[in-house]
Amino acid sequence: MKCYNRFAIMAKNVCRIRRTGVKQMTNRTQQAEETKTRILHAAQRLIAEKGIEKTTIKDIAQAAGVAVGTFYCHFKSKGEIVLGIDRNPYEQLTRYIQEMENYTFGQKLYAYFTNWYKIGETYGPRFLREWYRLALDIEKYTDMTGMAPKIVMERDALALLLQQGVSEGELNLDTPVEDISCLLACELQGTSMYWCFMDGTVPREKIVRDFITYVAEPVLEKHGLKTPLLPR
Repeated sequence: MKCYNRFAIMAKNVCRIRRTGVKQMTNRTQQAEETKTRILHAAQRLIAEKGIEKTTIKDIAQAAGVAVGTFYCHFKSKGEIVLGIDRNPYEQLTRYIQEMENYTFGQKLYAYFTNWYKIGETYGPRFLREWYRLALDIEKYTDMTGMAPKIVMERDALALLLQQGVSEGELNLDTPVEDISCLLACELQGTSMYWCFMDGTVPREKIVRDFITYVAEPVLEKHGLKTPLLPR
């Protein structure tokens, strides 16, 4: 009986240690994510104020309240942090749209357009103007990020949505998915750039509605669009 009790006590201690270890690991992971978020927000703010080229890693670290070494624990370079700022929210948006259940093709596409513009609005026109200045220099952008321009990712996300529309019978089988996804991705960037040049004075809701009314719906209607994109 004494032997059994000793083993029972040992088992409880092991479980307690494991729970403590998991809790500590969870806390460390949460703290790491919070630190990474602070760095991203600090970088976004500084880039909007000073520009990408004039913003140094030391500036970002100081603004985030971390050491330069901590910066390098989360990002390898300034190019990688630019990549984190300009891609992560849009990648999350793509996953969110793909996971939407019990929604029509039109509702998914409307949600994509609406939230795409909303993300840009959270960055603000000054930051986006700086981002466009970098993005339009394709060679420099590729050198800094090591990846193709973000518009390629958006084109692919739209192509996936359009292909789903074809599969669900919302668009004709012969719909030129690749061509239309390229067109819509370019038009999205064009209207976003216009919003930047207007210093964010044009309401996002108007831009979304005009884009869908005069660009997206007319193009898709030529290929058998069954469900309107704008809520009726």
